[in-house]
Formats: sequence, C-alpha cells, structure tokens
Amino acid sequence: MGYLVTVVTLFAVQALLSTMFTWLAIKVSYVTLTLQEIAIIAVTTTLCSFLPYIGLPLSLVLFIFLLMRYSGCSGFDAAAVAIFTKVFVLGGFILTKMAIT
Repeated sequence: MGYLVTVVTLFAVQALLSTMFTWLAIKVSYVTLTLQEIAIIAVTTTLCSFLPYIGLPLSLVLFIFLLMRYSGCSGFDAAAVAIFTKVFVLGGFILTKMAIT
C-alpha cells in the first residue's frame, strides 16, 4: 500500500509541475495553448515517463509531438518549450522523490 501511495504522489506532483512549467514556458515563447491542452499534454507525458528505461526520452518526444500538434508551432519552438519544461520538472521530481523516501 505504501508503494502505491508513493507512485500516486509522484505522478500528481510531476503532472502538476509539468503543467505549471509548460504554462510558464509558453508565456515567454511563440507557442499558444489553452490550459486544457497543457493539462492533456502534461498528464499524457507524465504517464509515459513512468515507463522503465525508455520513459524519459519517449515522454520528451511525445511532448514535442503533442505540442506541435495542439499549437501548430515550429519544431524549434516546441523543442525549446519541452526542454525548458523537462529540465525543471526533472529537478522537482528528484526533490520530491528525495523528500518522500
């Protein structure tokens, strides 16, 4: 039971951080999205990132693809937003994991 609570907590924190930092990144870039689209991208990539071994690279590619699909932006803008978001989310995820365990 304790493991399930840890996984759910990490998922919720990572999805929240991903939504927050994506919103922040699109405010300073040429990408326009609604909060609902940001939440869909954040939850989808967060679920994908929990896969062992391939989760992080797969979630990054999926993040860029969904960002380009929903906003119609260029690949460079999508990659810049994705890298900015993933770096800060990874830092928050590591801090959360250290605090929980």
